[in-house]
Amino acid sequence: MKPLHFAVVALFVYAILNVMIERYLSNTSPIAIIAVYHLVVLAVALPIVLLRNQLGLEMKMPGKKEYMILVIYALILVVGDFCYFSAYNKGGSLVTITTIVVLVPAFAALMKFGLDGGFP
Repeated sequence: MKPLHFAVVALFVYAILNVMIERYLSNTSPIAIIAVYHLVVLAVALPIVLLRNQLGLEMKMPGKKEYMILVIYALILVVGDFCYFSAYNKGGSLVTITTIVVLVPAFAALMKFGLDGGFP
């Protein structure tokens, strides 16, 4: 698949997830949601990584520097997920929350400009 196709699939998947969060999980503790879905991700991803050779998958694993970046990434992701799920948990609406989240590319562009002097 081309990058655009992946992005379109992600768009639909995240739209479905946002509706599920608002309809079914808004009263669930954000930490519980984070814990359960990370366990599911681990249960799905770990066997694929461990059996990649037997499955015939070519997979570039991170080096030492990348592992440290991934740890920092994961910690930031937990904070972001906590805030995101808390927005629903505290009564935020799907339209309000997703509208604010749509601003991520603009904010990322400003951050990149501030750090690198260029745009993504």
